[in-house]
Amino acid sequence: NSGSSSHDGATAAAAAAADDSDGQVSPQQRQQQLRRQTLVNPQRPEALTGSFLSMIDRPSLHVITVSQTEMLERFERANHMLSNFNELSLGRFRQLSGEFRQHQQTLDELRKDLELVFKRINNIKRLTERAYPEHYAASVAAVGELAPLSQAASEHDLASNTTTQSAANQ
Repeated sequence: NSGSSSHDGATAAAAAAADDSDGQVSPQQRQQQLRRQTLVNPQRPEALTGSFLSMIDRPSLHVITVSQTEMLERFERANHMLSNFNELSLGRFRQLSGEFRQHQQTLDELRKDLELVFKRINNIKRLTERAYPEHYAASVAAVGELAPLSQAASEHDLASNTTTQSAANQ
């Protein structure tokens, strides 16, 4: 231990002599001093930090800092825009959710109303069939005969609409 402390003292004395001679230490001299200190006592945090600092190029460091600042500003703007978009989307979602619930309730009410109407129609059919069996059978037969006619009429209407549309397109 006494040998290393005298060697460390010699290094410090050499560094002090270099400081006294010029008043300033060149970067190369400072780098050599830090290397010697790191080799002598590698556990000193100052020596390790100093060796890292001597490897850094100041203009490059400035360029990196400026580019990081610019990127940070861009990310903050993008984050702000995305936050605004999320707020607007949330408001629109809440509005549309309310409208959707209202439309869903309307459709449920319509379905219930239609079910009630069909139940009433079926009840009227049953009552009519019980009260007037001959007339009911005749009307069912007439409706059965009309079904092919109504189908032919709808096909005729479809064909005439297609012809009209073709003529209009030309």
